[in-house]
Amino acid sequence: MERAERLRERDSIKAAKAAAFQKRRDSLLALRKQKRDSVMAARAAAREKRQEELRKKREEAQKKKEGGE
Repeated sequence: MERAERLRERDSIKAAKAAAFQKRRDSLLALRKQKRDSVMAARAAAREKRQEELRKKREEAQKKKEGGE
């Protein structure tokens, strides 16, 4: 009887530690994903800005070329 009580207590402590570990792991993974997503969004915005600038330069060059002929 006493042995069963100790085993039950040990198992409950083990389960609580596992739950705490999993909660911390999930929060760290969520934080990592959030950082990765924000970096990817910033890169996409910068890429879009560069493409827009290049498109404007090409249009200006095309206008100059057409105006010069």
